[in-house]
Amino acid sequence: MSEPNITRKKDKSQDKPNRIPNSGDNSHKTKTIIKRIITFLSNKNNQTLISNCVSIGMLIVTAVLAWYTFKLFEQATTQTAASAKSANAAAASVTIAQQTFIADTIYNNKSIKSQVVAIRKAHIADSIKAIKDSLTFDLQKQGLQGQIASLIETRKDFEKENQPYLVAKELQNPIFKAGSIVSFDYSLFNYGKQPVKIIKMGSTLEFVPKQDSVSFLKNPFSYLTNWQDVSEYVANGYPRKEFFKQKELMSSSTEYAFYNGIYTIYLIGRCDYINNINEKERRYDYLIKISYTKEYGELWSFIYNENYDIK
Repeated sequence: MSEPNITRKKDKSQDKPNRIPNSGDNSHKTKTIIKRIITFLSNKNNQTLISNCVSIGMLIVTAVLAWYTFKLFEQATTQTAASAKSANAAAASVTIAQQTFIADTIYNNKSIKSQVVAIRKAHIADSIKAIKDSLTFDLQKQGLQGQIASLIETRKDFEKENQPYLVAKELQNPIFKAGSIVSFDYSLFNYGKQPVKIIKMGSTLEFVPKQDSVSFLKNPFSYLTNWQDVSEYVANGYPRKEFFKQKELMSSSTEYAFYNGIYTIYLIGRCDYINNINEKERRYDYLIKISYTKEYGELWSFIYNENYDIK
C-alpha cells in the first residue's frame, strides 16, 4: 500500500532569523576594538614597544619566579636544617636512651649478679650450716651410739659376770648291787652371783653296752623321760641336793657286765631355769659317764656339761 500524501504546514517561525537582543551594537564595538588593535600592532614602533614590554614583563616574571624559587629554597633549607636538628635531637635522644638502657642493663646485671652472689653466699652458708649441723648431729649420734654401745657392752659384761652357771657334782653313796635298787646322791650347784629359779628338771640312768656307746652318744637326751615341773631357787653356796633312785632292781647279769667293763652307766640330766638378770630362760644339760676299774673303783666323768639360753 502506498502511504497517503500528507501536506504539512510550514512553521513560519523557522523563516525568522535568530536574534540576540542588542547583538548588533556589541558586534560593532568588538569589530572596532579589533581594528584598532590590528592598526596598533601594524605600526613598527608599537611592535617594538610591545616587544620591549613583553621582554620587561618576562624579566619581571623571571625575577618573581627566581625570588619565589629562592624563597622556596630558603624555606626548604630552613626545613632541612630544622629536620637535621630534629634528626640530630632524635639521634641524641636515641643515644641517650641507649646509654640509659645500657646503664640500666649494667646496673640490673650488677644487681642480678649481686643478688645471685648473695643467694649463693646464703646457700653456701646454709649448706655449711647444714653440714655443720649434720656433722654435729652425726657426732652427737655417734657419741650417743657410742654411749649406747658402751651401755650395751656394760650390760653384757654385767650379765656375763652375774650369769648363773649350774653344775652337777659330788656324786656320793652309789649302790650298784644285784637285787638292789640302783641309787646315789649328787648336788646341783649354782656358780653364778645371782640366784636362779628352776622351773623344770629331770634325770635318768642308761646301761649301755660298749659296742653301742657311739650310737647312744649321738642323741643321749632323747632317752630322758623323767621330766617334771619344779619351782625352787638355787643360790650360790646353797646347792640343791638330788637323790637318784632307779625303779627296777639291778640284775646279777647287769652287775656282772658293769663291774667287768661290758656295760657303761650314763646319768642323763636336764634342768631349765630363769636367769633373774635378764629374765631369759636357760637350760643346763649334763651327761655323766659312770664306769668301773679294779684300780680306782667307780669313776665319774662329764661327757657333756653345758648351760645355754633357750629363749
